[in-house]
Amino acid sequence: MSSLKFGSHQCNLPLYAYLNNKESSGTLKTNGFIWAYAFMGKKPHFRFFYPRKCHQTPRCFLHPSHLSLSLCPTGVWTLEYKRELTTPLCITARNGHTACVRHLLFWRADPNMAPGGQSALHEACEGGHTDCTELLLEHRANPNLLSEEGLAPLHLCTNQNTLGCAKLLVKYGAMVDLPNEETQETPLHIAAKHGLCDHTLLYLRYGASVDRKNSRKETALSVTCGQAKEQEEQGSYLQVCRLLVMYGADVNTTDEEEKSPLHKACKNASHGLVQFLLQNKADVNAIDYNGASPLSCILQSAAFKQQWKPHLTVQTLLNHGSQKIWPMAFGKVQSHALARGKGSSQFKYWQGFSEAISKGLQ
Repeated sequence: MSSLKFGSHQCNLPLYAYLNNKESSGTLKTNGFIWAYAFMGKKPHFRFFYPRKCHQTPRCFLHPSHLSLSLCPTGVWTLEYKRELTTPLCITARNGHTACVRHLLFWRADPNMAPGGQSALHEACEGGHTDCTELLLEHRANPNLLSEEGLAPLHLCTNQNTLGCAKLLVKYGAMVDLPNEETQETPLHIAAKHGLCDHTLLYLRYGASVDRKNSRKETALSVTCGQAKEQEEQGSYLQVCRLLVMYGADVNTTDEEEKSPLHKACKNASHGLVQFLLQNKADVNAIDYNGASPLSCILQSAAFKQQWKPHLTVQTLLNHGSQKIWPMAFGKVQSHALARGKGSSQFKYWQGFSEAISKGLQ
């Protein structure tokens, strides 16, 4: 395939031809060179494409070289090139080209334009480009603008490299309790899910609701305990839990299945989290919707989590008063035993014992 060369970069000729012949809804005809230079971060070349009186950001189509499946109205799946509508500002922000972002904003590029579903601020935050984020916010980018998927820029701060972006967003008025549209998760849920201690502390200091629930009725603490699945991640998730409890998180909150954070920590054989929750008065005998206690959860997962030493978690639960048998199951065990021993000489003794136990449980 023939290509055009821009310095050490190459651009596919069909792509350039496709871009160069597309009409824009702005005042300029979309030019393939704009896309190429935006992608590579070549600021000096932009002045050739932006007349002094132009106040609109031209749009261009990205045409990646990979194929994707598309469902036709007739119900047939076909392979076709995926097209993405975007702007030069979004491209430069995505790739962290600060000088190009500054130049485009100088020529009045709209920082809130999101033809492809995400604005330039979304792109900069997702990539952890702090300088680009600051420039966009200084030029009145909306820190609470939702993408096509219902995500605010704070929802895209999902790793440690995005901490600088998160700090700038809250400084410029981003709402720390803004839920996304699909799962109703707040930025605090997102930080808890990824074990981001610094992000969690930032949102809590800016007034995030520590017990806000998502669409599955999970709080940030519940999400944290459910996500601590890898042994090397236990430390970061434990730190997040400590912060949440320090700010008043309810350790006995339950989700839509009536599972408490202790249930989820036991399912993951997270001994450190289990110890911490019990030290903060978590209910060791809480029962979920399926009738399982935290002890049941660790026993169910012990077989495939041997490297995590699940016996330590079992020992900790027992030391904090975990019942070995669910109390409501006593009656069933007794009835079964009585049915099998009905003809024996000790039947009357066991029948009286069963009645005494049943009265004690009421």
